[in-house]
Order: sequence, then structure tokens, then C-alpha cells
Amino acid sequence: MEKYYKKLNQENSSYINRLIVFNLIKSKKSIKRNEISKETGLRASTISYIIRDLKKANLIIETEIAEKRILVKGVKPFIVNIDNEKNYLIGIEIKENEFHIVGIRLDDSILFKETFEVKSDLTITDNIINIIEQTKSNYSSKRLLGVGIGIPGVINPQNNEIIISNVLDLKNFRIDGNFIKKIGVPVYLENNANSASYGEYISFYKNKHNYLIFIYFQFKGTGKFNKVGIGSGIIIGGEIYHGELYAAGEIGDIIFNSIKENTMEFENLDLNSNFYEILKKSENSNEKEILNIVYNLGHHIGESISDIINVLNPGIVVIGGDDNSIYGKFFEGIKRGIEEHIVSFYRDKISIVQSNLKEDAVAFGAATIASKNIFSINYFQKLLKEKEENYYEKV
Repeated sequence: MEKYYKKLNQENSSYINRLIVFNLIKSKKSIKRNEISKETGLRASTISYIIRDLKKANLIIETEIAEKRILVKGVKPFIVNIDNEKNYLIGIEIKENEFHIVGIRLDDSILFKETFEVKSDLTITDNIINIIEQTKSNYSSKRLLGVGIGIPGVINPQNNEIIISNVLDLKNFRIDGNFIKKIGVPVYLENNANSASYGEYISFYKNKHNYLIFIYFQFKGTGKFNKVGIGSGIIIGGEIYHGELYAAGEIGDIIFNSIKENTMEFENLDLNSNFYEILKKSENSNEKEILNIVYNLGHHIGESISDIINVLNPGIVVIGGDDNSIYGKFFEGIKRGIEEHIVSFYRDKISIVQSNLKEDAVAFGAATIASKNIFSINYFQKLLKEKEENYYEKV
């Protein structure tokens, strides 16, 4: 596939410098001007202009700090922080019967989370518009910068297209310009498991691992086709891996077929309709039979995905989903099934852990994907220009 590169001019490079400084501030949480200059190699005078522009855009704040020792007479030390009070982003997890929404600040901390019932008399886009308008009304003192949406199915994030979603009964459905115009900010679609994997990676593992697999279980509102949804999100080199046809990580059929074909134990068990019921029953149960079934189900799932893990060789495997019943004996079984069937030489080197974000993983991850796209050169340049044109003076 051909790649085209835009020639840098003086204006482009100035915006790139501003983005570099902003992302440095975002990653450090708090940093002094002289430290910014040291980290970036930019001159102090250049840093001053950049700080001025970022403050105008309401993206950062700067406060004077008291220091016992002042290195240069007459120079006051300042510390720079992300402006979390004026800005936020939204992530939405779409299910058949409900939308779970998470709002995050610029430093990726959670501002709020809510769950909304889907109104059956409205289209999916009208439901989303209503939810966002309600949220904007509730947080009218803040500026919404972008929206990320995690959706079950095969998603092309390059053109915001739902290629197919059995859960939502949609095919070749695109988010068009009119929808984005009504929202008033950029919107980014992504597969739900991919969203979960990216949120988990960004928040907890980006400085520890370059390769991650998130096994995502969806039990609530997975539609008429399945009562259980199983997918995976793959992070390679710190980025979501989509595959040529955007269907990387679709492991549900692999798992179900493997269990049905290779285990007589579950031949009378309807995994689609009874799986969740059994897991819920095991949460607070001491019944040995139930716990054994749940553990063995997990073990077979771990075994069935071990070859995928062998091929991709991640540093960490995260198990998560939209219900806490996946933990306990079920998680133990998955972990053991993976450990027993992955390549022996890195068996004790790979981490298999529970999701830190739990039921918020998809919505939170979608919000971080929106943040990633907003704070990339294409949109960041527009964001600063809009401020220069007084677009955000009302904020």
C-alpha cells in the first residue's frame, strides 16, 4: 500500500512543536518550563510562545511556585499542568439494550460514568445524539473535545464504518458528516474489544509492554445471535492491530467451536444461553459441581486461545468484560489453560491478569482513542486555529 507524506512547512513544524510540548505536559502531569526545554531541546523563548498558545486554547494552566532557591535573579519559577477543569472527552460503549458512557479529563482520569437505556423508538444515531446532548448540558461549564464509540462487530475506524455488527443488526453503516455536525465535535468508531485493549494499555501498561492481548467477554445485551460475546483486542508496538480487513481479534467462533468439538463435558450445555447463568450462579456459590464446570469452561477457553498467544507472543494477556462473574474460578481456569499450553520457554515470563477497568473498559478505552486522535497533528492544528479565530471564546 502506498503512503503519501506531506512536506513540512514552517507553520506545520510550529504546530508539531506545540503538540510535542502538550503531550509532554500531559504525560508528566506537572512540569517546569526549564524541564520542558531540557526534554524537548527547544529554546526557552520558543517554549514561552508555545505555552502562551496552549494557555489561550484552554489546554494548560500555569501557576507560580514558591522556591527557596531561585537560580536566576528576577526570574519566577512556574509549573505547567494540563487544564482538566475546562475540557473533557466522552467514550460510549454501545450494546443492544443500553449505552455505557464514561467521561475523561485530559489526563485520562475518569470524570463521570453513566448508563442509559436504549430508546427503541429512536435510531442508533439519534440515541447517541440525545445522550451526548444530555451530557453536554450536565457539563455545560466544560468543553467537549471529542467522542469515541466502542461497538461490537467489525469496524473500519479509518472511515467510521460499521462493516457488520450482528448485535446491533447493522451492515455497511457509516457515521456521516451530518451526524458529526449535530454532535459538534469529532467522533471516532472502534471495535469494543479493541477499545478495551487500548484503554487498558494506555492507562496501565504502555511503559511496561509493547504487545498486549485483551480477551473481552460481553454478557449484557449481546443480541439475538449470541447471549455471550467473546472477542479480543490486540496491541502491537503500542498501537491497535486491525488486520487487512479490520477483523483481527474475532476469536468467538474459534473458542465456541473448540469447546463444542473437543469436550464431551459440555455437549448438553447451550453455551449461548446458559453460559452467563452458570457464571452468575458460581459467583457466590460453594457448590463443587458448579465451580468445577466454570473452572473447566475457563480452562478450555484458555487452551483454545493459547495458539493465538503463541503466534503473537505478547508480554501480557488481560482478561476482562462487562460483568464481574468472569473473575474467580472462571478466570483461574482461563489462566491455567493458557499457562499449560503456551510455549514453555516464556511460560513464566508472560503475565495473565484481570482487567483493571472491568465494566468501564470499553467506554473508557473509546474515550482514550478519541483523545489520541484529537491530540494528533491533524486535529490539534485545527484546535489551535479555531481558538485563534475565537471559536472557543464562549467557553
